[in-house]
Amino acid sequence: MAAVLSILQLGYNVVFCDVDIAIVRDPMPYFRYPNADYMHSHNLICPRGDEWRFRTTPDEGNTGFYYVRSNERTIKLWHHALGNISKYPALDDQSIFWIVLRGSMNPPVLPLLSCQDSLSLSPTHNSSLIGSYLVSCPLDGCVFSAGALRGVAYIMLRDGLKRKKEKACTLHANYLKGNERKKSALAIHGYWLASKAPDGTWNGPCQRYVPKLPL
Repeated sequence: MAAVLSILQLGYNVVFCDVDIAIVRDPMPYFRYPNADYMHSHNLICPRGDEWRFRTTPDEGNTGFYYVRSNERTIKLWHHALGNISKYPALDDQSIFWIVLRGSMNPPVLPLLSCQDSLSLSPTHNSSLIGSYLVSCPLDGCVFSAGALRGVAYIMLRDGLKRKKEKACTLHANYLKGNERKKSALAIHGYWLASKAPDGTWNGPCQRYVPKLPL
């Protein structure tokens, strides 16, 4: 969170991505919504993510992949989240961030059902909302999937994308403990491009492109 805050304070928007995520298509077209401040993935596998709700779903949004715009509202929120880390020593950064986000009153948060809905927030008709609320929205849970590199979940992802007539953009190897299990899951499905160097590190030659996208 500290690194993201530093970049936001410099005036740059941020795409944050965990190291256990494979980016298989350009995600930038999905961040084209000008009225959304924070666009995030979540933790429900495809297609259950369509049921995710900011206020009522127990599962948090996923801080492993998100896009955040640099503005006064997001900088204030990130400051607040960092300031709360010491209050919750038993929690990870994702849990702390979502406690802060869901409870934030300054800035107040306007959660949307989808990022597409931000297009309806016109500065002309919603002047009280634009510029005062931090607008957050979940990215499509099939296009930006979580936990799908496990057994039947991968089949569900494939079928969900087909039904939506979409293609995968990112695949998150979460819900798997340990680097070797994550690496194995990515490799099985064709998303691991790194190779080992003679010294045993993953600094060997890397394929430049995925030869054939499974999804």
